[in-house]
Amino acid sequence: MGHISDTEELMRVLCGAADTAAYGVGRVSLNIRSGEGFVRLYKGGIARVKAVISASGGSRGEVIAMTDEITGKLTAFSGEGVIKISAPFPAVLEKADKNGDVRFCREIEVIYRYTGGENQ
Repeated sequence: MGHISDTEELMRVLCGAADTAAYGVGRVSLNIRSGEGFVRLYKGGIARVKAVISASGGSRGEVIAMTDEITGKLTAFSGEGVIKISAPFPAVLEKADKNGDVRFCREIEVIYRYTGGENQ
């Protein structure tokens, strides 16, 4: 995907890619490093993923929260590196463990903390 110059561009790329996946059981992996975004869509996938991110100055961003857009539930947790999102029905966000694994959600938002750097 290449270098992502700002958060709006990253959101556009992630949302566009995730929108190509059909509803159903599947997984989306987001691996964000130093302003670069990588999205992998697995069989089934989910409806939509939104991300707000920037590099922390190192090689990894920090995940601080996930929001289920349908129920409005917020699951806060801390993690680094790859976030794996499992998305079977129903569209309910249960919890995310320290590895960022989420079950039972359809549309979610992945929020990263912006800590400054070249993309600010």
